[in-house]
Amino acid sequence: MQDPTYPLVPIASIFAVVLVLLTFVTSGYRGAFNRGVVMFQIWVLVGLLITAIQSIVWRDTVQIIAPVFCDISSHLAIGLTVGIPACSFVITRRLWLIVSGDSPMSESHKLREVCIDYFLGIGVPVLSMILYYIVQGVRFQIVEDYGCASGVYQSGVAILLLDIWPLLFPLASAALYCWRIVRYLRRHTRTVHGVVRIHGGMERSQYVRVLALGCVDIILSLPVGIISFVLAIGVGPEIPIWPGWSAIHTDWQAIATPADEWLADPWFRFRIYWNSWVNVFFGIAIFVLFGLNRDSRKLYGRVFGTTKDSMQSAKAWTASIITSTLVPPSMVTIEIRPQSRESLVEKKPRHEDAAELDTLNDLESGFAHAAITVDIEVGEEIYRPGGATGVVQLYEQEKPRDAFGNYRMV
Repeated sequence: MQDPTYPLVPIASIFAVVLVLLTFVTSGYRGAFNRGVVMFQIWVLVGLLITAIQSIVWRDTVQIIAPVFCDISSHLAIGLTVGIPACSFVITRRLWLIVSGDSPMSESHKLREVCIDYFLGIGVPVLSMILYYIVQGVRFQIVEDYGCASGVYQSGVAILLLDIWPLLFPLASAALYCWRIVRYLRRHTRTVHGVVRIHGGMERSQYVRVLALGCVDIILSLPVGIISFVLAIGVGPEIPIWPGWSAIHTDWQAIATPADEWLADPWFRFRIYWNSWVNVFFGIAIFVLFGLNRDSRKLYGRVFGTTKDSMQSAKAWTASIITSTLVPPSMVTIEIRPQSRESLVEKKPRHEDAAELDTLNDLESGFAHAAITVDIEVGEEIYRPGGATGVVQLYEQEKPRDAFGNYRMV
């Protein structure tokens, strides 16, 4: 059974990649206060690239086409489920520190905050990818029409190591920072505006956009994280806490999942579509929040104007080259008339075109064969070679052409 949404997934993913890259080029949100925003964009960009590649390569197939790529992408999938919520937590935490005026000013405190941000946004996802090996039941899965996926051996240890993070970070972000930021902004708008400009160097519209990005992940990921966690716990009473190392890593091969199988399972089908589209939603949200501000629009206008001027200049240059290299179409008619063998050099008016038909005597047959030589006007003189038996008169009128556009004799 074929996926009815193809090729929407790869097209939308590539489009979202372009949008995220535009925000990197045009947006100024790369300061110290926006480390979480930049890391968020990087994780989303990684997810979009993986989805775009996999949805094309594994279209209607479960063959192991690129095993090394699957090893990497299946581990990155684990990192994505942790990295994006972690970056959302970093965003809201940093914004609260700025809004409340608790942002550290000393160099030692700034260094500590930098380490905390990078540990949460990069260190914890990388750590989860390392810990994934403990509960990795198969090398990877090949899901038809989706691509490579991780293969977690469901157990109590797997829930603690992997399933808890996508739920923990959004809950902590919403419970500790988001509501406090909103309440503080409503009560102390003027004070907050001055504090944010001093400590964070941001305008009001900027920190509102940053807060909105932090809330987007909470709105999208928290419900799915809760459902996933509940389903992981409710697999059954027979789920083991720890089945043992040998039980998990025995028969450690890649497995294939046909499209008919995952389409028949409602939860499996939802997870496949969710993983395919969630990063597209994040990419669009990033562009709307950071790629359509006033500075970005001005930059788009300058780039568009420069591109338009360059195209017009290239078009004019190409037209001038064509005009200078093409010979103007002299519309001529060729007329042959008899003439004696003896020829003379005559003066002709400048605008009277003339050419001659020269003939060569065939020594064997005695017949004359015509060969056309077109005289070139130099100044006001037309030179006629000797021995011509005919004169070709040129007139300014349309020359008939054959089917291939070549001139032909009249």
